[in-house]
Amino acid sequence: MDFQWSSAPHLSETLSPADPDYAHINSIAIQPNGDVLASFRHLSSVFLIASKPHDGHLPGDVIWKLGGRDSDFTFPPGDGGPCAQHSASVLPNGNVLLFDNGSFHFGNLCIDPSAPQSPPIQRNSTRVVEFALDTAAHTAEVVRTYGPLDRYSWFMGSVARLANGNTLIGWSADTRAISTESDLTGATIWTLADTGRNQDGSLGAAYFSYRATLVPARDGFDPEIELEAPADGAVLTQGASAPIHFACTDRGGSTLQTCEGPAGRHLDTSTVGTHTWSVAARDGAGRASHVTRSYTVVTGPTGPTASPPPATTPPTPAPPATTPSGSAGGPDLALRVLPRGRWVGANESTPRRQRARTTMPAPGDVRTARLRVTNTDINATRVRLRAPRTLGRGAIDISYTSGGVTYTDTSDGRGWRTPVLAPGASWQVNVRVTARRRPARFATKLKIRASARGWQDRVDLVLRRH
Repeated sequence: MDFQWSSAPHLSETLSPADPDYAHINSIAIQPNGDVLASFRHLSSVFLIASKPHDGHLPGDVIWKLGGRDSDFTFPPGDGGPCAQHSASVLPNGNVLLFDNGSFHFGNLCIDPSAPQSPPIQRNSTRVVEFALDTAAHTAEVVRTYGPLDRYSWFMGSVARLANGNTLIGWSADTRAISTESDLTGATIWTLADTGRNQDGSLGAAYFSYRATLVPARDGFDPEIELEAPADGAVLTQGASAPIHFACTDRGGSTLQTCEGPAGRHLDTSTVGTHTWSVAARDGAGRASHVTRSYTVVTGPTGPTASPPPATTPPTPAPPATTPSGSAGGPDLALRVLPRGRWVGANESTPRRQRARTTMPAPGDVRTARLRVTNTDINATRVRLRAPRTLGRGAIDISYTSGGVTYTDTSDGRGWRTPVLAPGASWQVNVRVTARRRPARFATKLKIRASARGWQDRVDLVLRRH
């Protein structure tokens, strides 16, 4: 045996004096020089322990303690340092990364740094935190926190720095997510979650894990491509604006890397004749998919049309639209319930009521829909999206996610504006609807509106009771 160490001399530092498991070690990390970084949950402290003689230290010496009753470091005002932490590691830059659990369910294990010998206190929130240690000044500064800030995992959990600089988190007892990955700024870039529920709708039945890790795995699935519009074989007028709509997904585990179609997401209608357009997708394992459609460009005075089937009865004319001066159209708002719902409101250039429907979830459940707004104006413009303040009479919460950013101010009546959209260009966002309670009324309706240059379009998401 090269090295042996005992926590017995540190028994007086425990925050669980009645527990035989007074230290509760939950992780060790061997450093390049042989030192041991050890996390002690019931001390709320991380020790760096020498295993070999160096720099005046003998084997078994505690070089420093981060947190706990006998911390060698002070923390910024208002910061209590580690509390019931897991999965401590020293990063290549010398900083310390922790899954900092907090404590309440299994007894209070948090320290008030201003009175470290006082009874421990509670903190019912979890953070993934990176500390920069100054061993000369004996200070620990918070460099960054990672992932969501509204979590509480009262036991277990993990965090690891990946080779690309991102941070992998295992959320354990907080079953809203099994694992997430954060980028260098701390923002979440993906989430793995179990959507299982108890009979009462709570999340207690969802899976959790002690630690999360990324491992190489065979990806046996090609990416999937959905070409939504225009239809295969569509007939378009020369020079007409012809926006296209497509989406790519991947369920193989290596994640979608590319989803590429025609430049600007619109078809070239400058030349008469039959043409093709295609979309290609590739995942992280190198698996690829490719889908092609054809369209025909003809001369004529009318706008883009799709070849309709023969009609047995005259079609019902659309209600007349009042187009603002200097405009050839406005925002075309469409919505579909994921994963397989059809688009509702697509290619409707009048502000009529358009409704997508799904069942009303139980309290705490979530429904997701994809919202698409297309600029049918002849000018580039920004489109404002908004929903009413009532939010289904308090029955639901909503948020909008686009480009990895989540927006909630769309629900306060002021709305949110898209980037500038070129003529024919589209912008897609995911709408996440969470049920607060089961409404007394038969249905709850989320009214979403898009407006630009005096033109308005509307689509409703109707959530009915089971």
